[in-house]
Amino acid sequence: MRRKPFVYVNTEGGGLYASDSVQTDVATFRLVFDFGPAVLGGGAALTPDDRFYVVALTGRNRVASLDLVDPWNPKPVSSVRFDRDPADSSRSRRGGPNTLVMSADGTRVAVSDYTVDVPAYFQDGDHRVYMLRLDPTTGRLRIDGAFVDELTGEVGIDFNRTRWPHGETGPARPKGLLFVTPEPPPAPGK
Repeated sequence: MRRKPFVYVNTEGGGLYASDSVQTDVATFRLVFDFGPAVLGGGAALTPDDRFYVVALTGRNRVASLDLVDPWNPKPVSSVRFDRDPADSSRSRRGGPNTLVMSADGTRVAVSDYTVDVPAYFQDGDHRVYMLRLDPTTGRLRIDGAFVDELTGEVGIDFNRTRWPHGETGPARPKGLLFVTPEPPPAPGK
């Protein structure tokens, strides 16, 4: 947390652990929330005011938010499904949200819908990046329908393309995400 010495750790097994003793020689952690078995907890972020915790639940094909008004007793607020088409929720699709990053103001969350594809393990999404909106007063999440692919017009940026600005390099798998806030240009003479 930003305002006090308190840390959360989510696990692939579905547990969310907390500690208020990380600044001591012997930190202790306590289970404060259990998302359930086979959840495969992924990336997580905390709003700037320490009020809401947003986490990718890869094994459940969801991104969820928790209310942290009582940091030792988080309460579920909202979740967004990634195994349904954002434009038509009756259509199922592959989901696998894993990496996420929150904007500096805490109102937007970018999510990559791809996990990993290695010989011993496979958990995959649709290879898109989605933008979620987070209501800073309620913690409710929703997919931003205005964040669309410039080629297809579909919600989310599709990485299953052959052509990119740097050439015809083929499909990609989105993993790392970052919000960048451009700095104003320096004043003349500085």
